[in-house]
Amino acid sequence: MLKALLLGGLGDSILQFAKLQSKYTLKEIQENISIDYCDPRWRENKVKSIIDFWQSQGVQINAFPMPTLTWIDDNKHTYDIMLIYPFNEPHKENNYLQTNPFPKIKYTHIPNIDIVIQPYGGTNLASQISFTQLMGFTDTIFNRTIHYIGWTNPAEENIFRRLQGKSLLNQGNLVDFMNTAASAKIYIGFLSFGAFLTAMNKQQIFYLNRTTKDHLYLCFEWNATNVHNLSEIHI
Repeated sequence: MLKALLLGGLGDSILQFAKLQSKYTLKEIQENISIDYCDPRWRENKVKSIIDFWQSQGVQINAFPMPTLTWIDDNKHTYDIMLIYPFNEPHKENNYLQTNPFPKIKYTHIPNIDIVIQPYGGTNLASQISFTQLMGFTDTIFNRTIHYIGWTNPAEENIFRRLQGKSLLNQGNLVDFMNTAASAKIYIGFLSFGAFLTAMNKQQIFYLNRTTKDHLYLCFEWNATNVHNLSEIHI
């Protein structure tokens, strides 16, 4: 049994899953790799979403708060695979794993999901597409269905009822979110879990930057376009 150590957020989790699939089959990951997830900034909702993602793929993980600041350095010799946020930091040369751009991901396809827009992204919803941008963009879309996905402040939910499309904000659980994002033909939002999921399913994504390093997470095989404003999107 191999041992793997993971850190990071939900978006990192799906990239780590894809990295493991560059070398191992899904069955091997499920049966032959013991995965620890260590979080230096333990937040229940964040950790629950990460556990829910791995469990949705039939993979059990052991999650725990980081005991001390030196815990990783003190214990890395006990792991065969190190996938640490934000990038792979191997302690052995053969531990470096490339990202499989199109890993096998378990989800339930939902028919008639065309465009999904995730207006909020990042830690604590720090990144946001302005309502003005959303209104300007959606007013140009004809004969296309739009779904708004993700989570937001409940006080802002009513805003999206003024836009063309259907709001799924704050509805369902992570698996419901996955099913919608993975079924989409086009994803619009920030480069995060939903974008990675849509891209890994060989569909088109338009993403806005959250940081200057966002491009480092991309696979060149993905159909991904960086935009600074939704007005740059023509579909």
